[in-house]
Amino acid sequence: MVVFFAVFRHPIERAMGMYYAAKKQDPSLQDMSIIDFAARRLPNNELVRILANKSPDATLNDDDLHLAMEIIRRKCVIGLVSQMEKSLFRFYGVFGWHSKVADGVTQCQKDLLKPAEDSHVALPQGEALLAMLNQNRMDIKLYQYIEHMFEIQGGNGRDSEWELLGDQKSRRLRKP
Repeated sequence: MVVFFAVFRHPIERAMGMYYAAKKQDPSLQDMSIIDFAARRLPNNELVRILANKSPDATLNDDDLHLAMEIIRRKCVIGLVSQMEKSLFRFYGVFGWHSKVADGVTQCQKDLLKPAEDSHVALPQGEALLAMLNQNRMDIKLYQYIEHMFEIQGGNGRDSEWELLGDQKSRRLRKP
């Protein structure tokens, strides 16, 4: 039984987005390096912690990662930031949302699907990348699983759990 839907972003891209947003919102962070941000302000494996119901100071283990994977598999309709249009059509179909909507809503969706000029973040290199990876190791494994489940749920049209029906204007998804 599906309980929720979510749109996921790669953990390193999400972390870099958090870094740039924090620097923009808090002038005192202007000189903070990515390495310092990762060590002091970046949540450690935030997605696994949320799904496994673990506090920020609790130690995570493989059981927590597997629990997060099982929750995603059993209860989540998956969307990906990198596949936003496919994700929206999936949500429409699975939840019975009507995809034929007023022109104003359609334009709003198109605007939201266009990447913002500042939405692409430069990925860190070297030591900075290692700092980000160390804080997100389990989230990266979970994201790889999420990408796999996205394909199984119908992201590529092959071996899908969800099947696209109808014409391009009113696509719906259903379980085969």
